[in-house]
Amino acid sequence: IGLKGGFGKVRVGRLNSVLKDTGGFNPWEGKSYYLGLSNIVQPEERHVSVRYDSPEFAGFSGSVQYVPNDNSGKNRSESYHAGFNYKNSGFFVQYAGSYKRHNFTTEKHQVHRLVGGYDHDALYASVAVQQQDAKLTWRNDNSHNSQTEVAATAAYRFG
Repeated sequence: IGLKGGFGKVRVGRLNSVLKDTGGFNPWEGKSYYLGLSNIVQPEERHVSVRYDSPEFAGFSGSVQYVPNDNSGKNRSESYHAGFNYKNSGFFVQYAGSYKRHNFTTEKHQVHRLVGGYDHDALYASVAVQQQDAKLTWRNDNSHNSQTEVAATAAYRFG
């Protein structure tokens, strides 16, 4: 359900997360460990949420998204997502971030992703960098978990 106009687009329902919308570097949608991009695409989900997408201004656009606690299940909290995009003459840059205060095994879970590349006519090339950080909440465990992933993709479309 949504509204679209000169102000942008407001939607409510089971929607792609802002992180999922930066997934062009993974054109095959592979999430399996055997397909190689499993860790970097793991936070890409579809949530029952409220999302606003701004109109494009001189190549710039943005999105904000709120996922309520009721959608997250037991021992979890709401999450917040934001994304910013720029495109010009085939070149593009995308940033997406998410924050969830509580999860079953973590607290203060953050994901930040930056994607840059070129997409024009039949050629597509991009590089993505993603940083995840969270505090582990297992009993008697006061440690942090942090990981950085990098992915590069080049593709040529026929037809």
